[in-house]
Amino acid sequence: MTLLVVQFCFQQQVIHACASAIVEISQQGNIIFANRAALELFEYNSKELLKMPIHKLVPDRYREQLMTNVERYFKQDSTHHIGAGDAFPVKTKSGNECYVTISLQASGKHQDASIIATITESEKLKSTQDSLLDLSERFQLAIESAGIGIWQYDLITDRLFWDDQMFSLYGTDAEQFKGDFNDWVSSVHSEDIEDAIKAFEDVVENRGKFDYSFRIVTPLGEEKFLKAYGYLVLDDQGEPARIIGVNYDLTKTYQTQKQLEISLKENEFLAKVAQETDNAVVITNRILGARSCR
Repeated sequence: MTLLVVQFCFQQQVIHACASAIVEISQQGNIIFANRAALELFEYNSKELLKMPIHKLVPDRYREQLMTNVERYFKQDSTHHIGAGDAFPVKTKSGNECYVTISLQASGKHQDASIIATITESEKLKSTQDSLLDLSERFQLAIESAGIGIWQYDLITDRLFWDDQMFSLYGTDAEQFKGDFNDWVSSVHSEDIEDAIKAFEDVVENRGKFDYSFRIVTPLGEEKFLKAYGYLVLDDQGEPARIIGVNYDLTKTYQTQKQLEISLKENEFLAKVAQETDNAVVITNRILGARSCR
């Protein structure tokens, strides 16, 4: 066994004994090495994790950010910390998220270049993660029981994102949803479209909040009254980036209010009829009384 082989084996043993998760990433963005801590953290075995694209280990909403950092550090020899001071989420095989700090170190050059990622999960981050998970579960239970749908509209990409409750409110499903702004516009009642779009435009122009009630028509022809709240999110340059908001169903409230208005009108009519009838009886009685006196 040559000295280089001995050194390589020793380095492998040291890396596998490291408490932090360590993975090596190829220029194609695939994992080409993972130590034991990485296998335990992500809940994969070695065969499953090797050759896997690194972006599969982070939630969808952070994939672009991760790959941007990876591509950047293939172009320059440097060290960069993702999540330094902040928690960065990764995703396990079972779908759970945990928060970590990630250090990227460029290794090698040109065709042999790779990136070494050191991933650390601290007790402080874990405690924060557990608290956030508990809060998230309670929040999810609250919005589901209240029938609240959450949406986000990206002003840069013109993409619309809905949660499951939004699909339920609009009577459609994710397969029919293209994530286009017109998906929402096409659902709005024809008489409310102009005002609804203007409400969106006012949020961006005035950098305020979205507070609007409107009607929709589901694919089955059902008319619903919805309430929408939202607010504008600015980017690092202070420019409008996206609008985040909620929808919930006010149909029963509107129906009850309409029924109440009808009942009030009917009562007013009956009261007026009763009053006029009572007056007629008085007049008739007076006439009869006058005749009897004669």
